[in-house]
Amino acid sequence: MADDIRQVIEKHEKAKRSGRCLFVDHAGSRCTGKSISSHTLQKSDAIKFIVEGGHVSNLGVDRGYGKTPPVLGFKRIGQSKASVFPGFCAKHDSDTFREIENGLPISTKRQAALLGYRVTCLEYFKKETNIALFSNPEVRKVAKVNGTLNEIDAFLTGTKLGFSDLGRSKAEYEYSLHNNSFGKFFAVVVEFSSALPFCFASPFAPEFTFDGQLLLPPQDAIWSAVSVFAGRLGGCDILMVCGFESIDHDIVAFINSIAKIPSESYGGAALNLALEYSENTFFRESWINGLDEPTKRDMIAQFMSGTPGDPSSRKQSLLSLPDRIGIGQIKTSLLQ
Repeated sequence: MADDIRQVIEKHEKAKRSGRCLFVDHAGSRCTGKSISSHTLQKSDAIKFIVEGGHVSNLGVDRGYGKTPPVLGFKRIGQSKASVFPGFCAKHDSDTFREIENGLPISTKRQAALLGYRVTCLEYFKKETNIALFSNPEVRKVAKVNGTLNEIDAFLTGTKLGFSDLGRSKAEYEYSLHNNSFGKFFAVVVEFSSALPFCFASPFAPEFTFDGQLLLPPQDAIWSAVSVFAGRLGGCDILMVCGFESIDHDIVAFINSIAKIPSESYGGAALNLALEYSENTFFRESWINGLDEPTKRDMIAQFMSGTPGDPSSRKQSLLSLPDRIGIGQIKTSLLQ
């Protein structure tokens, strides 16, 4: 039966490789065009500067689907497949994001919002398609026989809650971008003095600030999210964190805490954000291959079970890792 659930899921997962454009216009109408392969990390910038021999390294999971235990490890992936999802039609992929595809540094809230919007759409797409996948009668029928239906239902419940939160965040970005209104939008950008050996982009709901302040609102309150981008953009390597002001979930406190991180810890902070929050992370292969095995195990363990904001000896070791290879801070700026 394990083979059955694997085959059924893989069959229906193929359907999510193409779909409907996620763009929503001023009037709130979603585009009906067919989506193409969109990059949340620029192929000609962020990905390009960590590629070696046409490939990058990614932390990936072989899920097993009940046949074998999930296996997590570093995997080689072609650069054309890195950070790609069928998010927007050709017109809206080109027109919407032209401002951050022109090779210039991020210097305005609008540019930061475009980065945040695109990666929010990636996570929105993933949750939208997972809800459709695990609500599919054929998948549920096989899962019931396979004994994994309760697990799927628990996953669906959490995914639907996250999808609702992301829907609000996506709508906030669309309103601000359409109306050029960024009064409640906050962003911080850190520029590094040398190239990062990784890049990533992801939205997430922060539990703690970097100085330890608990941020999580009550479960019945409105949860918000920040979006993070790290990698080469506009001729330099950056860490960008952005989000919208919220009454229940103090996103601004998280963004402000980024600006207070000691300069020697920014590289490690970026790495920890990638490991704790983002599956959409890619590494330079030679950098991964040059790490010792205990460090690799620490990275995998942090990816699997790290508690964001919670100190540990493993996290402290990883915090200093990028800085030991010469990643330094140039400057930090809260965008106006």
